[in-house]
Amino acid sequence: MKKLLTIFLSIISFTIMAQVPQGVGYQGVATDANGIELVNQSISIRASVLSGSATGTIEWEETHSTSTDTFGLFTLTIGQGTNTTNGLQTSFADISWGTNTHFLKIEMDVTGGSNYSFMGTNQMMSVPYALYAESANINYDSISNLLSNDSTFITTVGGGMGGSGCHFLFPDGFAGNAITGSIDNTNPYIVPAGKRFYLLSWRNGDFIPSSIQPNHMGLSSDKPYIFESGESISTTSTGVSFYHGYLVDENPDVQAITGSIDNTNPYIVPVGKRFYLLMWRNGDFIPSSIQPNHMGFSSGKPYIFESGESISTTSTGVSFYHGYLVDENYFADCGGGGSSTTTSSNSVGDFSYPDGKDNITPVIHDLGSSTYIVPTGKNLYITSYQGINSSDELQISLNTVFKGRGQYSNGQGAPVGLFELPLIASSAEIVSAPGKMNGFLVNESITPITFSLSGNYVNNITYTVPAGKILVLLNFYSAMNGGYGNLQADGMFQLYGIFNYFDNISGCSPACETTSIKNPMFFDENTIISTEGWGDFQVINGYLMDK
Repeated sequence: MKKLLTIFLSIISFTIMAQVPQGVGYQGVATDANGIELVNQSISIRASVLSGSATGTIEWEETHSTSTDTFGLFTLTIGQGTNTTNGLQTSFADISWGTNTHFLKIEMDVTGGSNYSFMGTNQMMSVPYALYAESANINYDSISNLLSNDSTFITTVGGGMGGSGCHFLFPDGFAGNAITGSIDNTNPYIVPAGKRFYLLSWRNGDFIPSSIQPNHMGLSSDKPYIFESGESISTTSTGVSFYHGYLVDENPDVQAITGSIDNTNPYIVPVGKRFYLLMWRNGDFIPSSIQPNHMGFSSGKPYIFESGESISTTSTGVSFYHGYLVDENYFADCGGGGSSTTTSSNSVGDFSYPDGKDNITPVIHDLGSSTYIVPTGKNLYITSYQGINSSDELQISLNTVFKGRGQYSNGQGAPVGLFELPLIASSAEIVSAPGKMNGFLVNESITPITFSLSGNYVNNITYTVPAGKILVLLNFYSAMNGGYGNLQADGMFQLYGIFNYFDNISGCSPACETTSIKNPMFFDENTIISTEGWGDFQVINGYLMDK
């Protein structure tokens, strides 16, 4: 059986220094054709740096002998392998990064030998800038001295690294320490003073936050649970429970909230604050803005409530909620706000929310009652949708971007499915559907793209990325009638399957074998985006950014 390789580039962090290490950090996960990780296995990797295109000239080629860990993960440093001498350059340091685009080709032998199978080629979208600077003979000592004396740089850049949060699920940022441990009924875990604990994984029973004891909560598969300094965590298990997460210094501007409500006692967001709901137990929640209609959660996203909004419940008993409070302008410095119609790759901090989170206005709208027209000068980010029937279609300007019930429970507390990344609609576009949507408006600074593709048997409609632009793809709709959809870039397969379509069908696990894009995809200028010749129209949604 042919083995597959799931690949992701690690995020490289470097400081300005006099000597630059010649290498680019790289991580991957090796899996078989069924998606099962190849754990604790010796493998061989052949990596090639190509110039100009995905089939361009081999500038550098090297091999690595390595092993996967207990998760199938392996780590390499491209540039420090064994030179095959097949490339134009005699050393990795001789690559001229600034003269052309570069692509990384990966081949693998799962037996650890030299019978390599092609796994994929991806453009190195972020040039190894330290290496580029060195090849251009830039003096690092001069740069370091210059920046160390630049008060603006120190204030605006240095002060924002590490701890400050620009992520809706992790408002304290990511500068923390990983924690893994175990507890039982007599030995709870207590969050240290001055810290905040983000619970990411839990095993055996449910956890009991001290703030709602003896009631318990279940951990979402796609959102953290946030514990305040001094809070204790116990378990419903009669044995041992295991926990994993990370500790960060508590930011006084963030306040984790856990509480309960019933039909007569709603939760009201304090004046001047915004509430990000992360978890909910028992019934569905009813935002006051669409009362008596109710909403459900989107996978991987919070539900955002404005100052003064109230939250009630459909449950006849008690419902429990968890999330956090921040000032309304807490995310104001996280990007966006410009007046141009596209954005530069150097200015985007979060590829999923390129307009930033400055001065957002939450939107809750019953599309079954009326369509929604995006106001002039704004972009709409749709983060959640709840339909009625499996045939319901969520459309942006008559292009179907999602089909199904959306935030509909399978009866066991788990949502049937939804899109992972936001859908973006531009100014004046019309959003229509039989159901209800949640999201937010923000000042437009990028150009959203929603485009219907078709194959050879349905007009052969393709999309070409404009010159000087990069297409960032966030969502793909391919609810095919009688087959799977596919997405190609310059004739190479990028996606295959049923995307952005979910329904609650008995015995269908996972939900109808459907999925959605998990991380943004990037396509360079002049790339032709297409689909093959059978089936229905298929729709892409994302945005354009300047190169």
